[in-house]
Amino acid sequence: MDSSTFEIIKGQFVKIDTILTVIITISVFACGFLVNGLIKELTKYSERAFNRRLVKFNITAIINALEEQINGIKLFDNFLNIDSNEPKIVRHKSIPQLNAIVSIKYHELYKAYFVGPENIFFRADPIRIQCFSDFWSTMYHLEETHESFIGEAKEIIDNIQKHNGKRNQAAGKAIDSIEKFRITNHEVNTTADFAAFYGLIQTAVIEWQQNENRVHPSVANELFNKVVTAIQQNTAVCVAHSNLIDVVGISSEANEAIHEYINQYNYIDATSASIKNKAKNYEAYVAKLKYFGKHLCEIKY
Repeated sequence: MDSSTFEIIKGQFVKIDTILTVIITISVFACGFLVNGLIKELTKYSERAFNRRLVKFNITAIINALEEQINGIKLFDNFLNIDSNEPKIVRHKSIPQLNAIVSIKYHELYKAYFVGPENIFFRADPIRIQCFSDFWSTMYHLEETHESFIGEAKEIIDNIQKHNGKRNQAAGKAIDSIEKFRITNHEVNTTADFAAFYGLIQTAVIEWQQNENRVHPSVANELFNKVVTAIQQNTAVCVAHSNLIDVVGISSEANEAIHEYINQYNYIDATSASIKNKAKNYEAYVAKLKYFGKHLCEIKY
């Protein structure tokens, strides 16, 4: 073999070796790229799967806690009665699972249910989209407001106690004035008109005293209304016998007791309506979460 032929053969081998080197290099790079991409996708998939499992695990606990809270709210509302002597019980259920879900952040949860090949058939599902939207808004709202309920309930109790104190003070003064009139003018010889007026007051007081629920504010308020009505219907008699009855004093104190009763009643009534509305809101939250759990977490209720 002459030298020129050898050089030609050597050159061909060099070209082949170069081509093989390039192919191997590209293959290694491509394999590395594919493996790296696969690892990233598997990592993202694992994160999405983990977030779905986290939501599924916690949503049942959140629903159970909310249902307990609904019962606590309704129980509290049962005690919002002006005649109730029962202690106002506040049952507040903490829900630490809220933070566990909200801390995931919106975009990460969105990815868990709408991104990736496992969600390819659900991305445009309107029911799924609405469920997710309701779920997140519920989580966000609960996380913002749930813990404030205990403070709101305590404030309500404090306000009721303040109203109760004012009403009791006014009622005590009114009863003292009415009793003073009744005892002072017992069996006093006077006109038939005054005797009839005295009989109205006497009857009202006796009915109140004989009522087994006389300590109830509503029963005492009936007494004060009867006294005020008797005075209004017998103004001329009261004026003619001003030496026997302090019309202004009794009427003023009875009206003050009625005024404080109405203030307390209206506050409790408005507060009760607000508490009932809160219970309805919580029931709506539970319904939305169950709907989410059914359609996105495949939980059966």
